[in-house]
Amino acid sequence: MYWPVWVGWCGAALLVLGGLLAPAAAAAVRAPSWRRASRFSAVLGALACAAGAAGVWALTGRPPAGSAAETLLILAPAMALAYALTEGLAKSREAGLPALLTAAGLYLAGLAAAPHPALAGRLPAGLASPWLPFCLVSGLVAYGLLFTAAIQAATLLAVRELWPARAERAGRAVYWSVCLGLPPLLWSMMGAAAWSQSVRGTIWSWTGRETWALIYALLLAAYLHLQFMAGWRERRAAWFLLAASLAGLVSFGALGSFPAPGGDRGIADRPAAAAPARPARARGDD
Repeated sequence: MYWPVWVGWCGAALLVLGGLLAPAAAAAVRAPSWRRASRFSAVLGALACAAGAAGVWALTGRPPAGSAAETLLILAPAMALAYALTEGLAKSREAGLPALLTAAGLYLAGLAAAPHPALAGRLPAGLASPWLPFCLVSGLVAYGLLFTAAIQAATLLAVRELWPARAERAGRAVYWSVCLGLPPLLWSMMGAAAWSQSVRGTIWSWTGRETWALIYALLLAAYLHLQFMAGWRERRAAWFLLAASLAGLVSFGALGSFPAPGGDRGIADRPAAAAPARPARARGDD
């Protein structure tokens, strides 16, 4: 077993610990030690998972686009860091248990299903571009923030019924997650356009990945607009964001499929370009 797996297991264990401490941190108003322990476990676990993902990336020698399992290795620590960041901004810890346990489960699933670096395929030379890592990392960070916002929105609906006094604080956490997640999603779309221009000669081809990412971004912009202009708060805004997250799931499912000069298949399915055959020499050339 190579070292990124051990680091990832330790990170996932810390995420589980932070998630289990989150309910106590949310309930213990006058006990800051619980809050500090939960926050420290979440941040340290996210950094350990990110280090494990970076190690897998370094050993494979290519961005994490070979399979859906590899994308989970970056999505999971992004979700954990998103929770820790919004927890500090909104002081809402009610979503800590589902958010951190989901991040830990996704990371362990990615470790279990990702291929060994010695068996992972290399990126074809025709697809190598500095825009590809930028597009992938910014996109996965965005989806980590936005999927955490969806978990927080679902938690908000439960908190609103059980502890109405905490609903406003939970609503601020959802709002901050969307505000922080939308810009990197747009950066990922711009990076994907630049990458597609370098490999296909066109910045937009209306593939499933591009179309659903655009739909998701427009729905998130509509969510922010409804928050500001229509005064939607808490329940209606949470239901709207959960419905918009369905488009996000479809968009994330197509994240690993990038357009190539010969089609629109995933990177893992593309064979390396074969060397051109040399023409046969006619008799008498010597």
